[in-house]
Amino acid sequence: KMNILILGSGGREHALAWKIKQSPLAKKVYSCPGNGGTENNIPADLSDMHSILKIAQDLKIDLTIVGPEDPLCNGIVDLFEKNNMNIFGPNKKAAKLELSKDYSKKFMDKNKIKNAKFDTVKTLESAIKKIRNYTYPLVIKADGLCQGKGVIIVENEKEALEVLIDLFVNKTFGHSANKVIIETFLEGREVSLICLVSNNKVFPISTARDYKKVYENDKGPNTGGIGAYSPAKDFSHKEQKEINEILKNIETGLNKENITFNGVLFIGLMLDKEGVNVLEFNVRFGDPETQVILPRLESDLLELMLSVNNQTLTQDMIKLKDQTALTTILISKGYPETFTINHKINNNDQGLSFHNGTKKQDNSILTTGGRVLSVVGLGSSLNTINEDMQERIKDIEYENKSFRTDIGILS
Repeated sequence: KMNILILGSGGREHALAWKIKQSPLAKKVYSCPGNGGTENNIPADLSDMHSILKIAQDLKIDLTIVGPEDPLCNGIVDLFEKNNMNIFGPNKKAAKLELSKDYSKKFMDKNKIKNAKFDTVKTLESAIKKIRNYTYPLVIKADGLCQGKGVIIVENEKEALEVLIDLFVNKTFGHSANKVIIETFLEGREVSLICLVSNNKVFPISTARDYKKVYENDKGPNTGGIGAYSPAKDFSHKEQKEINEILKNIETGLNKENITFNGVLFIGLMLDKEGVNVLEFNVRFGDPETQVILPRLESDLLELMLSVNNQTLTQDMIKLKDQTALTTILISKGYPETFTINHKINNNDQGLSFHNGTKKQDNSILTTGGRVLSVVGLGSSLNTINEDMQERIKDIEYENKSFRTDIGILS
């Protein structure tokens, strides 16, 4: 049996720990640094990769699973492999698909993967020139990692200038905005497609629909995601054909670029009248998508991950329950801007939930972040799960609790 180490501290990592623990192959599951909902927590700084390696060696870890993007983009997989330690996730070269939006957009163009028309700019002056070629609304993105908050939609030139000054002059996102992408706004149905990739072969797990806006009816600022359901609505025959084509072109592109990709590929899709576009690539499980996909997964996740690394994975090993899952994320009022933390949570809910921003102190669980708890329900229809969810949420109390009631209702 295996000792497992899961890196990260959010709802995604709690869901991974919960699912991995169900595997008959798992002996002990550690979370590093973990949160108030995970067990066997090991405090550590994930940016100090050598100390993480030492923890894994000292605990005789058989497989390390990387939750967040930062360690992947910093090359933690390369470090572990160099030291003969088994780790699940893409190496630094493959992680560039998430690290740089400019790189991933060029990868799409080179490999005939349909995406929004774009320009990459490095200075405020060139940005101001380029936006004259676009109509509004318009999308402005920081090139690098920004915790899911680096994409801004602007409605007019005045807003565009404010955002560009913010990125280039005020350096709101620091080095992540050394390059900025200006992109045509695509309207349509957004879908997250989560896949496993083994030696550049792509195996879809499932789809999810994620809610980014903080207020009801998709109003207010963007967040890291405050609700989701899975599966997303079915694709038409034409859409499915286009998606299959995209997956094939991704495989070809990885081989052409001499990338060896093992791990998870998250593909953000936009479905409009013209067909299917790719919005972005992430090289890890999404949050909150993971909280709705893993409860639907019938297969042994640990077995799937080992098969990715051993290159023995086949599509029929991925089995899903014929049920819908929905999560509503309870947040701290004020998120994604300013909010207060360290509020005690009284949780009398008997259902499934994953902790996002919490910590254990004495015998209490306290809030530590903007996203606090992912409350998850499974059932046959989104409406019934949502109704049940509203009842369950009443059983969870903490100061400044806030949440959307329209997850799964607003399509």
